[in-house]
Amino acid sequence: MDILRDELDRVKYKIKDGLIDPLNGDLLNFLFSGSKMIRSVLPILMSKSVGKNLSEKSYEVLACSEIFHNASLL
Repeated sequence: MDILRDELDRVKYKIKDGLIDPLNGDLLNFLFSGSKMIRSVLPILMSKSVGKNLSEKSYEVLACSEIFHNASLL
């Protein structure tokens, strides 16, 4: 997924930026260990397919969707 690396890094940054410090280490390890981040990949690919860029708010929504999905797994 090299073509999406920058976009997924932005989603990961939003996730890291939104977490409370004491939770960062363990929670980030859980969130990013082997994650495909498919909930983020699909909207990014759709926007790229029509030649559009996602807004900063869109990246925040994608980060939230990843956090909520992972929370549902716990």
